[in-house]
Amino acid sequence: MNYSRIAHQILARLPTNVNNVSNRYINSLIKQHTRKEQDFKAIKRIINQYKKQKAKEVITYGKIKRTSN
Repeated sequence: MNYSRIAHQILARLPTNVNNVSNRYINSLIKQHTRKEQDFKAIKRIINQYKKQKAKEVITYGKIKRTSN
């Protein structure tokens, strides 16, 4: 089983940034692709490594960021 391919496929289909998604939701997506506990752990490890690499993004929801002059 190609763990990295499955992990990146899951990450590509997330509705938002990986840091804004709960672990429970990610676990449910991984369980849809795997049956064995070993496969689940390997994919989860790859996703967690990606989470640590990706910086946390601030969502402004269209508000203008003001800077002090």
